[in-house]
Amino acid sequence: MALIQRDLFNSPYSGVFCATSEKLTLLPPGLSEEEYRDIEEALDTEVEIITVGGSRVIGSLICLNDNGIVCSNIASEREREKIEEIAKKNKMNFMILDDRNNAAGNNLLINNKSGFCNPKIINKNIKKIEETLGIEIISKEFIEIETIGMLGCFSPSGALVHPEINDEDKDIMKKIVGTEVSNGTVAFGMPLIGAGLVCNSKGGVCGTNSTGIELGQIEEAMHLY
Repeated sequence: MALIQRDLFNSPYSGVFCATSEKLTLLPPGLSEEEYRDIEEALDTEVEIITVGGSRVIGSLICLNDNGIVCSNIASEREREKIEEIAKKNKMNFMILDDRNNAAGNNLLINNKSGFCNPKIINKNIKKIEETLGIEIISKEFIEIETIGMLGCFSPSGALVHPEINDEDKDIMKKIVGTEVSNGTVAFGMPLIGAGLVCNSKGGVCGTNSTGIELGQIEEAMHLY
């Protein structure tokens, strides 16, 4: 297990540029071979290089678990075909989120067991997301923030969330996703964990400005021992 510090495109917000599950990591083009290799080794997954709508912000636009991939509808036809082929290769479902709140990574907070979505996502799309990811999705906001994918990072082994999320809401999360839930920050006090951390049960990636205390919080919360 490894938690590494890398600034992707000179940014400490790895969760904006990267999306991962237990078996697949999606990254944009433009990183060095060393960066691709380090991330692949840290997360211990296959790595695929994609864009969505010509953009590098994969972590904001895509959400995935081991069962499926949910992608923003800004993806071009060629991008959709490539991502769907990656999904098929990994025996995963694939869907395009055709919704006003289409940035899947920003609007979904999930693991392999269950998760949450922006309450403004329409019901028919929530059902499609549940079918694609093979999990139950709860429509809910936390601390009056609807783009809940930015509030935390869930894996099969742990969860780290925004420092202002209270114990009552953490208990709700724990019951739904089946892991302990801890508060923390990343990137020198940044509370939007989903933007600053990408993690599975085997490893994680965060920015180089994350402090020793923050690294300890991540390792403990996500059980990266």
